[in-house]
Amino acid sequence: MTAIEVENLRCEFRVHTGLMSAEKRVVAVDDVTFSVPAGSVLGIVGESGCGKSTLTRLLAWLEVPDNGSIVLNGTSLGDLSSQELIRKRNEFQLLLQDPYNALPPRTTVGRMIEESLLIRGSIPRAELRRRVTAAMAEVGLSAELYDQLPNALSTGERQRISIARALILDPKLLILDETLSALDQREQGRLIELFSRLQDKNDLTYVFISHDLAMVRKVCTRIAVMYLGEMVEIADNGDLFFDPQHPYTKALLSAAPTLEDKPFNPSDFLLEGEPPSPIDIPEGCSFVSRCPKAFGRCRVETPKLLEHSSGRFSACHLLDRGEAKAAA
Repeated sequence: MTAIEVENLRCEFRVHTGLMSAEKRVVAVDDVTFSVPAGSVLGIVGESGCGKSTLTRLLAWLEVPDNGSIVLNGTSLGDLSSQELIRKRNEFQLLLQDPYNALPPRTTVGRMIEESLLIRGSIPRAELRRRVTAAMAEVGLSAELYDQLPNALSTGERQRISIARALILDPKLLILDETLSALDQREQGRLIELFSRLQDKNDLTYVFISHDLAMVRKVCTRIAVMYLGEMVEIADNGDLFFDPQHPYTKALLSAAPTLEDKPFNPSDFLLEGEPPSPIDIPEGCSFVSRCPKAFGRCRVETPKLLEHSSGRFSACHLLDRGEAKAAA
């Protein structure tokens, strides 16, 4: 069973580069396609500016795509009315990176967690408090915090409030946008264990958006790699870390410290320079200006994300038969 299915997703913005300049388009997410089986954990990684944040907003339907579809548990979000979408939002929740700005400082912990229940219907006060304290207990928060303000709470405790706010609606999908990056390693480990327990108990599906390859390797069953708005590789955890196919994936892994020997020479794939401007992406492969293995075809033809072996997708001309030898 598929929890969420994304097909040909595209989102672009119009920008001005100067006072007298013409309007130009920035394609933040370009023809992205992937699916997440129910009960699994998908990680989405890439450099800053690769489109992860825009993709997050699309998955949470905070941004409406210019093209493509998102199907959640068999229902296309684009086909729903406003009221239907509000009801459907119970099934998916977004957890953000900054637990300080995400929580109103003058609202008590209990009131923050119960707010979404109050919006969605009339629940007796006694039942409301019972459900909130149950959610607090589930994420490791004391019931004594119910009537307190969050001012004196730690970053980890604040993030647990955000998790309880999401869980109170009994969602099936959690979208985690750099949710653990503001925490120290000890608290990260505790929340990773918490997410694992919650997944087993509530049959949750996770989408982790992160730049932390070590964390993604630890928690994700499948990983997608983004570059300049495009998916360039999608593979199972072990395949991606021990046998990466795309040069950009190898470049990311070359910069990540590991105890094991890498299956390629890291010095051959170190990134040089900055990514091209999203306003002026070069013709052909978007990675061509930084790829150490680029050849003629890469400069004129955009590679498609294709399944080159079972369950392994990559957008690279080097994987076509004969091209790798010609470029060697």
